[in-house]
Amino acid sequence: MAARVEVVQGPDAGWRFTVWAGEVRIGRGAGHQIKLSDPAIGDGHLRVQFRSGGYLVTNRMPHPIFLDGQLLNPGEQRTWYAGSGLQPTAATLLRLEAVEVAGAEVAGGVKVEPPGTGPQKKKRKSPWEYVALGVVVLGLAVLGGRHVTKPKPTTPAAVFSTEVAPKLTDAARSGPAARHVEAAHRAVQLAVFRQSEGNLAEAKQCYLEARDVIVAARQAVDANRHPAAAVAIDLAGVFVGQQLQGM
Repeated sequence: MAARVEVVQGPDAGWRFTVWAGEVRIGRGAGHQIKLSDPAIGDGHLRVQFRSGGYLVTNRMPHPIFLDGQLLNPGEQRTWYAGSGLQPTAATLLRLEAVEVAGAEVAGGVKVEPPGTGPQKKKRKSPWEYVALGVVVLGLAVLGGRHVTKPKPTTPAAVFSTEVAPKLTDAARSGPAARHVEAAHRAVQLAVFRQSEGNLAEAKQCYLEARDVIVAARQAVDANRHPAAAVAIDLAGVFVGQQLQGM
């Protein structure tokens, strides 16, 4: 019996990790067996340990996460059971399943499967199809006089994860106003999570509460003369204002 962690939402959607190891880490940098690219994860990580039919998750990230819909604050532990979700950031959602895996255990205790390699994988294009597609795209870019760029994130969760959360995380690493920045980060993240659930009434209330936290954080940042934090707090305030206008 093994566990399978699948990324069902976020920048790494479709990636699967089959786990035999008794302990793994989820994070961005080197040394993490389950490596994700979501920039909102920052330098922290999640420690996952096999315990009595479930997996014990320890939050080693600088901000709260959601495990099975409930907050898990930094330093706290809770069991992650099969069939439930783990949300380390507003954009990324992981699901745990217990699976029977044929064949020998892989080296390192974790088998990594890119999108499209699961049971319902799509037909792969031949190398010549990719070459032809690249030529067409390059030709259109040249003729149009513009560069080909990635589309900007559009959903609130994606915008928060890629544009707001990384700046709040950086600002909270140092300075006397760090705890105020962390409080603003937690408040906005909770509102985004409720919004992604489709609970707009509760999301609106959370955004209103987040706005009050941001105002208090801005005052603390000004009093302590922390310009980097001020930029991050202002960006969070703009984001919250945009979400409230759309509700």
